[in-house]
Amino acid sequence: MGSCSSPLAKQYRVIAIDLPGHGESSLSDQTTTIEDYADEIASFLKQLQLENVSLIGHSLGGYILMAFTEKYADLLDRFALIHSTALPDTEEAKAGRVAAMEKIREEGLHDFVNNLIPKLFAPANLAEYEQIAREIGHKTSINGALAALESMRNRPDRVSVLEKSNVPVLILAGGEDGVVLSKRAFITNGKHIRSWAHGYV
Repeated sequence: MGSCSSPLAKQYRVIAIDLPGHGESSLSDQTTTIEDYADEIASFLKQLQLENVSLIGHSLGGYILMAFTEKYADLLDRFALIHSTALPDTEEAKAGRVAAMEKIREEGLHDFVNNLIPKLFAPANLAEYEQIAREIGHKTSINGALAALESMRNRPDRVSVLEKSNVPVLILAGGEDGVVLSKRAFITNGKHIRSWAHGYV
């Protein structure tokens, strides 16, 4: 999480998890759905005997966090979704995931990562973050990337989970974000939900 976690670490214990198949974490044969990722995180928290945690989910992490909230709400004190949504993929997005998976199987991850990164940052910030983003992306295993894409494609609608949440929720979205549009991030209002739109990273 780098510069994002440093300010938080001054006041809180911060744990940045490498998801299965990403970073230094291997992918198990059992991790094939968004719900499987949520189970892995719950198992990790229980091993550390952590409860009443505040979780932040960015993009894929947000989808996993919604599944986690549905199943393990008793472990949560609050949570935040960044650049994510409780909605399922559109049909267009599902087709895009399939095309990306086919490309990765045929050509590997290099071009996929390099083509994706410019879409994730504002032009003014791309130069600052591009190299570290590439390094992180290239550490992802091919099977890890394929599992993530497949699980995102198949995730269900969890708007009701967001609406029924009894803990504070923060939703952050970039007003200029071309990947997750604000209208898909801010899909519901609830008494515990606070939403904020800005530029993008």
